[in-house]
Amino acid sequence: MLKSLSIFLAFIVFSFPIYSDAQTIEGVKILAQEMSNCLIKNALILDDGISDATTIGRALTITCRKEFEKSIDYNLKGTRNYLKPVEVQNIIDNYKADFLNTAIATVLKLRAKGISPTKKIKKETQ
Repeated sequence: MLKSLSIFLAFIVFSFPIYSDAQTIEGVKILAQEMSNCLIKNALILDDGISDATTIGRALTITCRKEFEKSIDYNLKGTRNYLKPVEVQNIIDNYKADFLNTAIATVLKLRAKGISPTKKIKKETQ
């Protein structure tokens, strides 16, 4: 029993890529912060206060594409060899949808805090 358990554990350990937990977690945090910084910085530039948040969010996903792609590559590192191409594409599509939602939420949060042209334009028209 112990021998078969050892063989099973060895199979599990050597079947999957091994990354340092600290490196992976720290890397994910750094890349997430880079994406967040890009979204905030460019939301302040692109948000005209008139366009809806979805339109600005779409523009942000294009503007911050480099940071997004770095994050995708890092998060999929070591798993592409174990997944079918269609599975990898499904993961990427889900990341893209999440990224768009995050971009839209960033615009709305900045507007709610009054850190965008929206509040200024409303005050000028009143």
